[in-house]
Amino acid sequence: MKMRKIVLAMFASTAIAGLSGCFSSSSSGSDLDTNTESGSVVDWYLQNAFVFADFNGNSQYDADTDVAAEGLTDENGAFTLNVPASMGTDYVIVSQGGTDTATGATFNGILKATPGATAVTPLTTLVQATGDAAAVRSFLGLAEDADLSADPATDKTLYAASQALVYVISSITSLIDYATTETVDAATAETTYSNLVTAAIADAIAAGSTTFDVAFVTQTITNVATDLGVSSEDADTLANKSTQIVNQTSQIIDDINAVATLDATSAQTVQTDVETSVEAVLETAPSITPVDVSDDSFISNDEVEYLTGTGTDTGAETI
Repeated sequence: MKMRKIVLAMFASTAIAGLSGCFSSSSSGSDLDTNTESGSVVDWYLQNAFVFADFNGNSQYDADTDVAAEGLTDENGAFTLNVPASMGTDYVIVSQGGTDTATGATFNGILKATPGATAVTPLTTLVQATGDAAAVRSFLGLAEDADLSADPATDKTLYAASQALVYVISSITSLIDYATTETVDAATAETTYSNLVTAAIADAIAAGSTTFDVAFVTQTITNVATDLGVSSEDADTLANKSTQIVNQTSQIIDDINAVATLDATSAQTVQTDVETSVEAVLETAPSITPVDVSDDSFISNDEVEYLTGTGTDTGAETI
């Protein structure tokens, strides 16, 4: 199977209104002219991730315009980022790469958050993509006062929502990948398809979709598949997997909430279960005719803004 674990797609910097109640920047006690960002990078804790304030919204570190953290993240995913107050707060916190301390696997990808976030996670990434934290809470079934910038490694409800999101995007991407053929390498294809899946989800949330159910998953699969040229009949066949995806999403959430102690060991089990669940979507392969996707449909390596949990391109060569 070409599919590898797709964690969460990334969007270019978007100005997000109305999030001041969720995230608040702080000033350094020793330098009032500096805005200090401090927190952790978490799929599970990512060590040696590169964190920076992205001012031009290209998801790549540009020394002339961006501000890098004091160092790479430590074993707790922690970072400190001192941004000169004179530069303002019109930036996005971006984390590239790192090593997952639960699995030991290299995390080749990107996570994002708005200024002031105390954690950079899949959930903060989705908020960044949609521009609406309240809509993300509603869609994920979280409480109205849920702090999406909190560390999900210390909150089973947030961690369950985060890993459920990983599973949904990965599963739909695997179906799209199965329904297509291409001449580009597998990593580029998967990244592009994950791009499209996450864009469809974020756009739907931003447009007012508030319920994650079979109808939502069906519409997402159908929209992405038909946009790539998959026939409506084959798109409907792919969408028959929607019930399985929704049911397994609920199971993942229940399993995480049932964990006695959320730690690196249980996180490793969870992530393994998520990957196994993604693979299970295609254990009974739909009977369809894959369509050829032209090379110009794919994003090039220097345009990758979307996150793959395992892959080859993090943009680190620009650091």
